[in-house]
Amino acid sequence: MSNFFNIIGQGLKLGPINYIDELFLFTIIIYLLLNKKLKLKINSFFIFGIYFFILNIVGFLIWNEISALRLSLLGILIILSSGIKIEYFSKTSILSYWLFPVFIIIINLYEIINFDKIIRYSHQDWLWSGTAYSSLGIIVSSVLISVYYKNNFKFFFLHFIICFLAGILTDSRTSILFLAIYFCVVLYDSYNSFKFNFKFKDYFYIIFLIIGFTSLLYYYSNEISFISAIFKLFVSNGNISSVDPGRANQISILFSIINDSNIINILFGYGGESFKHILVDYIGPDNNSFGRRIVRPIGFSAIFISGGVFYFLIIYLKKISLLFVSFKNSILTKNFSSLNKFYYLIFILILFPFITNVFDSLLYWFLIFKLNIDDFRL
Repeated sequence: MSNFFNIIGQGLKLGPINYIDELFLFTIIIYLLLNKKLKLKINSFFIFGIYFFILNIVGFLIWNEISALRLSLLGILIILSSGIKIEYFSKTSILSYWLFPVFIIIINLYEIINFDKIIRYSHQDWLWSGTAYSSLGIIVSSVLISVYYKNNFKFFFLHFIICFLAGILTDSRTSILFLAIYFCVVLYDSYNSFKFNFKFKDYFYIIFLIIGFTSLLYYYSNEISFISAIFKLFVSNGNISSVDPGRANQISILFSIINDSNIINILFGYGGESFKHILVDYIGPDNNSFGRRIVRPIGFSAIFISGGVFYFLIIYLKKISLLFVSFKNSILTKNFSSLNKFYYLIFILILFPFITNVFDSLLYWFLIFKLNIDDFRL
């Protein structure tokens, strides 16, 4: 199966929720069922799907959260797709990696041209997901493009500029920071990954991109606040809570929730979407909760409160074990540079729940459970 709709669905909404990727996967499963080609595999993804389904059914029954019912249906899709292979480097997948940041730029430039400013909360309500959630699509696209164009730095550099511009226009600190770090990873790995056989005209091509990019950034600098956010991060001596107190508070408050919970809730959580209600007693409701006393959490808080330690272990042990296996193979083969991109993507997947809630992201779950090191050996 192509990765096209998993990527596009990370941003495109066409309604109040992100459902494009789920709708496409449902269509694929129905097609395979009708043609008797659907095969289930009893693997970690299958087991995770069962737990995900049970967890959210419990959340729906206890907390009366309709979103938990939707996630339980997503659990069924995960179970049924346990035997489906994701083609991360098919032609349609590569196309989606280019289209995703381009769509973001078009949306924001449209608002600038027609309204003289970016109205983020307007298009985030129905057209495109929030900046943190969609930044996963930007970062993953950049990593996979660099793997696909491993022998052509120019294509990677062009794609990187497009992704970085998308991050700036959406004022996404997540995209900007992780893309900047990844660019350093690529440069470090450049002699093994790319061929720098530039012709003289290629330097004008790169200079033109940099000048155009810088000019656009300068012209619309009043619309972008990420520079001040980065400055605050440095002058606060690395104290993230002074830059983003909401996320920091949710992480720190987990210790109090654990102390107040019984052993069953610590191990297995309170049920899907329970975090919306549990966190209210500790940090109060969100301002944008539309009259409901709920909290929209980051993924890390949601993992522990919804599914407990068991949920956490299912999600993280898969990738942590894969890291150790790939690192061991690197030592045996003395080949570290070819796997740097793979390591970085796993690092992003492990870290991302500290930034936002990705419970309904098929892209995230497929990368966690279905991405293997062999996929990076093109």
